[in-house]
Amino acid sequence: MVEQLIEYNITGDDSNASMVSNYQYCQAFKLGTTGQNKDSQAVASRVKLQRNVGVPGSMILKIKSTSPTGTILCSGIFDSSLVSTGGTGSFFRVDMNKSVTLSASTSYYLVMGFKSSSPTENLNWRYDSSPGTYGGGSAWFSSDSGASWSEDNPFSSDFMFEIIGSVALPSKQGEFHFNDAGTDKTLRLISTLEASGTNQDDTFRTCLNGSILCADLVSTNDVDASNVRVITPNGTKAWRSGA
Repeated sequence: MVEQLIEYNITGDDSNASMVSNYQYCQAFKLGTTGQNKDSQAVASRVKLQRNVGVPGSMILKIKSTSPTGTILCSGIFDSSLVSTGGTGSFFRVDMNKSVTLSASTSYYLVMGFKSSSPTENLNWRYDSSPGTYGGGSAWFSSDSGASWSEDNPFSSDFMFEIIGSVALPSKQGEFHFNDAGTDKTLRLISTLEASGTNQDDTFRTCLNGSILCADLVSTNDVDASNVRVITPNGTKAWRSGA
């Protein structure tokens, strides 16, 4: 299996939403807004966070259906002490407790809050308040541990987030579609050769479970037995091997 971004909002953040006391925050998102509009298996999320001095404690990130109070589809717990302090924050990965199928053209809700306690030290989720330009949903806010929610409307702020999906790598000649930094691209598979074989096409090769995967997307040789990588022309790693 390989990973790819299936939905995201990663630019334009200018403010902090301070998570303290009984606060929870949520970002609504809709598949197909910035990623490919197709059913996808979500396995993780990345959120842009910044921590003040102190340790707020364990946090929980959830993907919910229908609303911020909807059914929990999957969740992931993370230690806030691992989040960097100062600056304008950085993206922090949270692996979900299970993979879940998210349907094309459907809205979901990414909710973050304290796992159990409500400490005084705060953790900041970065958002765009200028207003936000993400078209798949808005930020939501709760000050009573998620019992009630208010949508940030008409201001339409948007939190910084990525939803990471897991997809099967094609084993035969064909096309594998993925999204790289907002641009839909197609990887055309040429052939699958043994690791000891020679790549006559001299375009791209990488190691996958003892085999060489040849593709005509880029011109580079990146052989790595521990990771499957596609390197785009600008050097971006578009997808990699999943666990």
